[in-house]
Amino acid sequence: MTTYIRELYDARDLLSIWVQREIKARYTTSTLGFAWAVLQPLAVLAIFSFVFSVLLNVPTRGVPYPLWWIYFTPVFYPLEQVPPKFVQ
Repeated sequence: MTTYIRELYDARDLLSIWVQREIKARYTTSTLGFAWAVLQPLAVLAIFSFVFSVLLNVPTRGVPYPLWWIYFTPVFYPLEQVPPKFVQ
């Protein structure tokens, strides 16, 4: 295990180049670029907090709504992967 970690450390420059290239490739078509990776989850958090705190008035027993969002995120994100023909 330590040999593997040592090899990763020795190749950190190459790893850094690969990560930078992957990030650039992923976000070049986006208008906001890398900022979209940060803004999209924050927007979802804000909408989730507003809906459940203001519109639905869901009691959380003192737990902040962002922590509820972290708990429920794995439930909602797989729904984005549903093929459109099943959603209609």
